[in-house]
Amino acid sequence: MRFRNEEIWNARAAIQRLIEEKLPVKVSYGLAKIANKVNEQLKIIEQVRMGLLRKYGERTESGWEVKNNSEKFGKFMEEVQELLAQEVELVIEKVTLPTEINGELFQLEPRILMALEKFVGIG
Repeated sequence: MRFRNEEIWNARAAIQRLIEEKLPVKVSYGLAKIANKVNEQLKIIEQVRMGLLRKYGERTESGWEVKNNSEKFGKFMEEVQELLAQEVELVIEKVTLPTEINGELFQLEPRILMALEKFVGIG
C-alpha cells in the first residue's frame, strides 16, 4: 500500500495509543507488525528532518531550531513539505479493531481513528 510520509508521521502517536490498549492477540500482533514498519519509515523521515534543521536552523539549548522570523524559515518549510509529500510503499495488512472487548464497547477518539484510517478498520 502507498503512503505519503505525512500519513505515516501523523499516525505515529495514534499507533502508540492503540499499542497501549489491551486488545485481542490477533489485533495486537497485527498492530505490532504495522508499528514496526511505520517506525522504520519514521526513522528515515526523522533523519531527513534533522538534516533540514541543521541546514536551515541554529543550535539552541533545547536542540536545533528554525525560528519563524528567520530568513531561512520559508525554505525550511518548503523542504519539510516536500519530505512529507513523498510516497513510500509499505507492505502491511490492515488490522480490524473490535467494537467490543470483554462485553464492553471499545471506544477511541475520532482523531485517533482519522490518523489510522489507512491502517485499521472497524469490525
